Amino acid sequence: MENYSFSVTATSGTNIPGFQWQVSTDGGLSYTNIAGETNSNLSINNAAITLNGNIYRVIVSSNGCNSITSNAVSLRVSNKPAIVLTLPATSNNNPSVNTMIYATVSPANAKILYSWKRNGVIISNILNALTIAVDDEASYQVTITDISTGCQSTSNTINTLASKSDNLIANRVFVYPNPVKTTMQVRYNNSTSANKGTMVNIYDEKGIRVFSKAYAITGTFGRMDVDMSGMQNGTYMIYITDNQGKKLGAGKVVKVN
Repeated sequence: MENYSFSVTATSGTNIPGFQWQVSTDGGLSYTNIAGETNSNLSINNAAITLNGNIYRVIVSSNGCNSITSNAVSLRVSNKPAIVLTLPATSNNNPSVNTMIYATVSPANAKILYSWKRNGVIISNILNALTIAVDDEASYQVTITDISTGCQSTSNTINTLASKSDNLIANRVFVYPNPVKTTMQVRYNNSTSANKGTMVNIYDEKGIRVFSKAYAITGTFGRMDVDMSGMQNGTYMIYITDNQGKKLGAGKVVKVN
């Protein structure tokens, strides 16, 4: 829905002119006063499509004696659907529960086609919601088309940041999925770039190290994929160390078939 405004300029010597706006809903055959609209400007905010074709005019009077009626103006309300993107609170967000961007369309009952863009490039999604990864940093926008009218509208832009779209607790190792059959994600959240987890060491139930690998971590949240498909079923300890060998965090994972 869009905003519209009408204005009139009137002079009346030393007298202060009065104004009364009127509206006609029958093509100009009859007019009714608009309650409270007694200024030189008339604003119509969030105009509904039902107002399309209404005709407006204003009566300007001087001391309540002499009056003149302005020319009439027809309101043409755009029937473009309105679209707003929102990013909900992500207090429960983690690698297994990614967050979503929602497109809210008005009117709600419109039949809409969605065209999403990530960093200006069209992506494959035709729904009113878009799932984004916890560490995704990009700009999102959506253009909608009203199937019944062909009218289009483009939403606001949302910029996702890993530091805001992810609530992985600082200095905590997060393992997903757990239990794991094949590949798992090991994540370590530490906002201090000089103290990133760079090494993943995994030990079996006998204390034998069965995996060790250095990862180049960028961004706020480190994602370190580990292939567990060749390991025996059981419980494994995971330790994250920095490039100086300092232990940063630990976790546990269960391997299953």
